[in-house]
Amino acid sequence: MHPFPLPPLRKMIDTSTQTETVTEVVNLPNQLAIDFASNIFDGIIPQTEIGGRQRNKFKWPLGVKIGAEDRLLVVFRAIKRAGFPTLGAFFAQAFDNNTIYNKHPTVYHTLASFLQAKEHSIAHHPVAIVDLIFRHRKSQEFINGSAVDPNFALPRYSHPPSSRFDTVLGELSRENTTRNALINWSLHRMIERIEKETRELLKPQHGFMHRPKDPAITWDGLLAWSLKQSQETIAANAPAIFTLLTTIAVNKNARRKLKAMVEVINEEPGENLHDGLPFFQSMSDDPPIEENERNEEEEEEEDEEGHASEDKDEELPEATSIFDKVGHRDPWQAVTVVILVLLFFRNRFALMLPILIGVFAFACNANRELISVLCRLGLSISYSALLAQLHVLGADSAEQLRLFGAFNELTGPAFLVLFDNVNKMQRAWRATLGHKSEVKSGTASTIIGLVGVRPGALLSEPLNKAVSEGKRGALTVKQLRDDIDWDHIRGVAALRVWLKYIPSLACHRAAVEGIFKEEFQKHRLQLRKSDIRSTRITNIDESTTTGAASVLQNLIIGQLGIVPTSLHRWLVMICGDQLSIDRIRKIKHYARKFLTPFTRHEWALPVIQLWHLKWNWQKAIFRLHWHRDLGKDIFGLHHDCELLDRGKFNPDKCDFYPAHHILEDRFDAVLLDALRLICQEETGVTYGAEVKLTDALSKYFDPDGGLYECSFDKLRQLAGTVYRRYMCTAASEDALGHAQRDTEVYGPAWTAPINEESEDEDAADMMPSLAPLGSSSKPAPRKKQKKSRAKASAQPKRILIWLVMNLQRVIRC
Repeated sequence: MHPFPLPPLRKMIDTSTQTETVTEVVNLPNQLAIDFASNIFDGIIPQTEIGGRQRNKFKWPLGVKIGAEDRLLVVFRAIKRAGFPTLGAFFAQAFDNNTIYNKHPTVYHTLASFLQAKEHSIAHHPVAIVDLIFRHRKSQEFINGSAVDPNFALPRYSHPPSSRFDTVLGELSRENTTRNALINWSLHRMIERIEKETRELLKPQHGFMHRPKDPAITWDGLLAWSLKQSQETIAANAPAIFTLLTTIAVNKNARRKLKAMVEVINEEPGENLHDGLPFFQSMSDDPPIEENERNEEEEEEEDEEGHASEDKDEELPEATSIFDKVGHRDPWQAVTVVILVLLFFRNRFALMLPILIGVFAFACNANRELISVLCRLGLSISYSALLAQLHVLGADSAEQLRLFGAFNELTGPAFLVLFDNVNKMQRAWRATLGHKSEVKSGTASTIIGLVGVRPGALLSEPLNKAVSEGKRGALTVKQLRDDIDWDHIRGVAALRVWLKYIPSLACHRAAVEGIFKEEFQKHRLQLRKSDIRSTRITNIDESTTTGAASVLQNLIIGQLGIVPTSLHRWLVMICGDQLSIDRIRKIKHYARKFLTPFTRHEWALPVIQLWHLKWNWQKAIFRLHWHRDLGKDIFGLHHDCELLDRGKFNPDKCDFYPAHHILEDRFDAVLLDALRLICQEETGVTYGAEVKLTDALSKYFDPDGGLYECSFDKLRQLAGTVYRRYMCTAASEDALGHAQRDTEVYGPAWTAPINEESEDEDAADMMPSLAPLGSSSKPAPRKKQKKSRAKASAQPKRILIWLVMNLQRVIRC
């Protein structure tokens, strides 16, 4: 008896086996069945006439063509005759998790080997098998050439608003195909994974939570919060959530740039880079309909990006430029913010980002309604909660200020106080007799920590002793001038300006920076982060002497918490503008007969800020050199502003930054023009006014120029010559013409070129204009001017005014 009925006899005769007898061919199926069934029932039924155990491997006959479909047919027949009506019933029984197979080790080991991915071939991996089922043509149905869309069984919270509150949610309109059912199944498994990762992110150790029982948020903790570190934490602990949202946010163009950036940084070709996608990604292609959808999606993303199609034909840029192109809108930061906002909706204590944005909005004077809108969107906490949080942060700031005030008695206070007035206009939208617009004045101050203060550097005794002895009166102009390091001034100023505007001199940049950092260094500061603490704003008006005294009292005792007796031997630098410094000096003068050093304000060391000094110095320069009466025709700042296209500058108001840029650009132009004169003297080559100043200088140092082989020592010598001829006080005195000019310093006398055209026309101007420094436009040609008696009579008067103004300048100097 055979274990299963033999299949009907079929003639499967190959031309290569024509020599076999008919009897052998007829008996071939019977023998195959016996050989195939050999050892199948070992351990299941007692050994019958099928014989003992045979360990020989079953082989198909050589004369018969057996394909994969034939082998599958044999297996399917065997599965059915073993009691499994369908292939699904066989797999359901094989992978039933509630059934334990411990009777036959072969069954257990075979299933374990498959499920634990111990197969030798990647194509036999369980996930690869599922992917084959998913991508099989029989797993999908098509209607009019389009794939049938899947029906999803979604949780209630995922339904649209129109059906979210229905008592009975809508059932599936039709049964899903195998492919669509797998998509639905994958969605549910993804939901389970997202739920797990969400619970992981809401754990306190990740830093996104702030519960009532947690310590209060401080400024250090708030400012130490990093969006980049949060992105790292989310990507590491919630990869599914991060991948899901980045797939939405990062378009094809950004992915291409990211890949190019990785290639540039790692110097690896594109074919050696892997995205970490599953190994079965390339085993089979998507259906044609999905390929078309993917192409349409790429076209839409390129249209949204705007310049994506234009960049495809360009060469790969450097890594820094790729960072710039990708970084103007960072999708990864946006994804991080979205995840943090969603966590805030999930748990109301996941509010680190909303607190940070709320504080930032409040600091930017955002409207209350705007903060309310941000709160509704999950980007901020409510306005009332924000005020409560600001009170907590204010208490933390007060504690930090008191730590500043608790200085060591041996080292002294290692900080300075900077304060200035703040004004705010309070407008009366409906002005009445008793209610009108007014300006509210107050004081804002800042505490700045000092680094590298030597012990005893801020003792008050040496200063008070010098003041009492009147040592300030012994200072002379010579002593002040001798304190100036002239070698440092003439060392690198001209060289750095030349390297800034002349590309041909870029080869000397390292040498110039070397002498600036080593030979002429004054006090090298260590790299550090400044410790700056803002104090509470007061409504005290510091413009009066009494107000300034109240401000100091509030800062030193009220906010810093310094004991008055601890300042009897120390100095505290009080910084501000001219008005504040003047008021502090008056306080010291008025209170000099008080009883204690604290009340006499001996501890207060008024120091005017450098910014205010520079502003006053700029005002003095413009008042002295701006020839308003003479206009822009006489050489001076007014004339130079016209050449530099700064004609709209207001010299009366003299705003700091426009004035600073004018003086800086004029200084650079003078240095460049001085170098032009030196280059003309060295090479004998002169360029006309139609050539821009920077272009003319570049030609001298280009490969075809006369100074192409100029060494750094020679360039440094030229800088010294420029300083001696044009930039120092001795050069100014020599320019007055009161003494014979030294030919060793200034070289031979310069002779003006002879104009042979006409006496009525102006001579050719050989000096290039300063205007083309930042523009390529040529200076307008000069018009012929006719002589007039009125102009001739006014000329001596203008010359006289010019002489008087220069005489006044000499007297002031």
